[in-house]
Amino acid sequence: MQLKNAVKVFMFFLIMFNLIGLSVQANTGDRQTPYSAFKKHKITYQYYSFYPKRTMELQLMEIYNGDEANRIIHREYESNPQPKDDEEWILMKFHIKYVSGPEELLQIGDFISSYTDQNFFTPDGKQIRNLGAASFYDEYVGYDEFAVKLYPGGESDVIYPLLVKKSVGGYPWIRIKTNSDDNADSFAWFNTNPHYVEPIDATSVKLNKTNTRLGAGTSEKLTAIIQPENTTNKKLTWASSNSTVAKVNTDGTVIALKAGSTKITAKTSNGKLATCSVTVVPVISVVSSAGKSVGNNAVLNKNVTVKITNNKLKSKAVTKNGSKITWPSSNTFTKDGKYKITVKDGYGKTYTYSFTIDKKAPLVPTVNKITSKTTTVTGTAEKGATVYIYKGSKYLAKGTANNKGTYQIKIKKQTKGTTLKIFAKDAAGNQSKTKTVKVVQ
Repeated sequence: MQLKNAVKVFMFFLIMFNLIGLSVQANTGDRQTPYSAFKKHKITYQYYSFYPKRTMELQLMEIYNGDEANRIIHREYESNPQPKDDEEWILMKFHIKYVSGPEELLQIGDFISSYTDQNFFTPDGKQIRNLGAASFYDEYVGYDEFAVKLYPGGESDVIYPLLVKKSVGGYPWIRIKTNSDDNADSFAWFNTNPHYVEPIDATSVKLNKTNTRLGAGTSEKLTAIIQPENTTNKKLTWASSNSTVAKVNTDGTVIALKAGSTKITAKTSNGKLATCSVTVVPVISVVSSAGKSVGNNAVLNKNVTVKITNNKLKSKAVTKNGSKITWPSSNTFTKDGKYKITVKDGYGKTYTYSFTIDKKAPLVPTVNKITSKTTTVTGTAEKGATVYIYKGSKYLAKGTANNKGTYQIKIKKQTKGTTLKIFAKDAAGNQSKTKTVKVVQ
């Protein structure tokens, strides 16, 4: 009973290892993109985890199938099995070298065997069962998988015969275990079709830029450079780490959406990566001489620098107090006035931005008589200016002058002889001189 259970466990793991070998991989030499058997390849070979690893080199030199293979098999030994109507012989001549490994004799049939169902597969991944054994007594005598034995450094031609159903297609695939692991085995796959072109993987990918700045609403196409130039699969997958800031199309075109930062990644089919850091800024960037951002329709008493970040600028214009003026070469505006910026780009969009520079201090506010019974201070000041009332260094109250230039500010009653200081500040932050007023009886 214990032996039967052990056999069941062994068969379960054997099936699982085979399924793992057929799982999706990502590089040349895997099930999806096998090596060409006609190219020389050096691989690691390990059938069981407790076996030492060996380095082997193999190359398919010739392959025969159909009538030609049948004639060769019959020539080698007339008693070799004759294929049925739906069968054919496939004959493969490999050159195999035992590159390195333990200093012990390796029978090549342990490396690749045509008499087990572990090495030869149909192109769609089904295991091939050899329907007959062939013997060689002519040209290929001494070159079958049982006769060839190699020490490290040794090499030889090896002949593999397969009697198979014609439905196999004449060109089997070969699977060799490169690493044995309790969790997942690794395999190298080879295509024996002489017309098969082995994929050339990308070894690296670079972008024409590693960082860029874009104005919101604009776009820029990134260009990927894949090496080597003869890479057969140049398909790229593009992605943005923050698609709310900028998204990227399948051709590498980055579309800036709103201010912020993101990272654009280009990934090859075999996992090579290249990135570009993207900073998205407002199309019109306005900064004061104090280094602070200036909001749209802001009023300030400092010079203003305007930067256009659109990468496809068509035109830019500015008006001052409603009249068109020349755009300063320094991009900095210094004179008092109300400015309006208009930008048009090649994407068919128009952007506007307005600000007012006002460096002139308002006039000293007028103040009507203040008595010890006064609870509302009145007077005149620049329209829209804020009028402040202080008693010494103590703030008492403030109010805003209306569109007629008058103000009314509530205060507590002050004692006779108290000195009040009153001044005005306009929207740009300019401050008037201070008016001193004494409270009377």
